[in-house]
Amino acid sequence: EALHTFTELNGELKARGKSIGDGTRGGFAEIVRRSKGRFEMPYKMDQGIFAKREFTNNTWIQRFVSKVIGPEYKFQYQRLLVSFPEAEGMHWHQDGRHLSSARHLRAHAMNIFVALGDITEDMGPTELRPASHFLTRQLAKMMLMAKFQKKLHAPVKPTLRSGDALIFDYRTLHCGTPNLSTTPRVMLELVYVRSGFTDIINFPKRSIFELEEVVESHEEKQKQKE
Repeated sequence: EALHTFTELNGELKARGKSIGDGTRGGFAEIVRRSKGRFEMPYKMDQGIFAKREFTNNTWIQRFVSKVIGPEYKFQYQRLLVSFPEAEGMHWHQDGRHLSSARHLRAHAMNIFVALGDITEDMGPTELRPASHFLTRQLAKMMLMAKFQKKLHAPVKPTLRSGDALIFDYRTLHCGTPNLSTTPRVMLELVYVRSGFTDIINFPKRSIFELEEVVESHEEKQKQKE
């Protein structure tokens, strides 16, 4: 279902004569290409089977997120993460900034990556550097200090079975690795945040359908005048 929706959206792009570039600036509100062969897509990821409560708001998630972020949390969005065969690896990055530059605060946002199929080593699992969310507040300085003190954790690259979840703080250093297999690596990304926080940096506002939306808005206003 997820890959079918991806194909549908690519058809919409082609039908409108639009192309997608790399990164947030080259993408759309519905889809962003993070690097060659690697996409992140919110489009229709809250419909069909993905609208079911078991995915986004089951009892286990409620308890876990409440303990990590606090009881005042909200579910922000869900997106498809797909890397196709020959997809390139990504650079190390964090998905969000720290809310304080002076001291470390408890988590205000977290990722849950749910494998929608088995993810083996050759499919390019997500690589993380454990405990790096403590270091990204002042990355260069704190990474050097951790290395000097021999407290820098080696990267890990977990493989997953279908239905497994990879959970990490938004501030954790991570990257997608190259997909050397012949199978797309597909995951559902769930993002939970503390109430009052909104992620505004990972997707642009412009829509693939923005021309149609402008026309519909104009027609609606005309009807109201009549």
